Amino acid sequence: MEYLKLEQHIIGLVRIFEDIQSCRKEIENRLRSLREDTMLSDQYGIGQSYLEGLFSITTNAMKCLGVVGMERELKKEIAKEASKHPLIAITKVNGIDAFTVGKLIKLICCGAKCSNGVKVITKRKGSKDKWENIEVECPYWRWCQGHRDIRRFPNPAKLQAYLGLDNDPLTGAAKALYRKDQLDYRKKSWILGVLARNLKLKKSYYKLKVYDVRREKTRNDPKYSSWSLRRKDYDATRVMAKRFIADLWDYWYKILGLEPPSEPYAVKVLGHQKQPSLLELILKNGDYSSR
Repeated sequence: MEYLKLEQHIIGLVRIFEDIQSCRKEIENRLRSLREDTMLSDQYGIGQSYLEGLFSITTNAMKCLGVVGMERELKKEIAKEASKHPLIAITKVNGIDAFTVGKLIKLICCGAKCSNGVKVITKRKGSKDKWENIEVECPYWRWCQGHRDIRRFPNPAKLQAYLGLDNDPLTGAAKALYRKDQLDYRKKSWILGVLARNLKLKKSYYKLKVYDVRREKTRNDPKYSSWSLRRKDYDATRVMAKRFIADLWDYWYKILGLEPPSEPYAVKVLGHQKQPSLLELILKNGDYSSR
């Protein structure tokens, strides 16, 4: 069964939410830096009370304009629309709510309006009243190839790479992403900083079966003795996130009535034994802390 229209609607709502949230954070961060900048008062004679007043006035103005209220209402609307998607079943996993499902749909599904890798954008030409349509190459085409949902990814490794969770092909270590790679960095930072963090804090089955097991291994194995505690925590968090994404990939194909087109790389190429899907186990029996 197709849910493409619903997914495109959710993508649009999440994009609006992210734009509003980004503007609010940018204003707050700039005002905070002004308030804490002692150079303004020392060199230019601007009093600290004036900066405090400016911060207070702008914060109140944002409240009056309803910026925070708009975020709250959009979040409710995203959760409402995500509840209509069959993927809403994964909210049985502790740490995942309807809004998180909406964010996952936005991250994984393609919202670019293109045809065969080419999309048309409207650009101003010369004076204010003249516009022209320009064909540009779609940067997402290499991932979607005409598909808009999970079928963009023929195996879990492709989805993990798209979300910035792949390994460096030369060293085998986790690939480092920096702020200059804005698209991949933002996806990876949300997966590890929000989604995986919630799975840990809410004590989901993924924390018990993946994070804790990996953390115990790196703590006791002499091979990892040079790793700091922070690195061990990051490594276990990343392994847990990759396991969840792989289970999500498999489950999403099944709710579309399709058989997953490929086995995981570790099973198909390396010959490892296939691990049972923790996601399907949670959907069947409930999450660990709710049993």
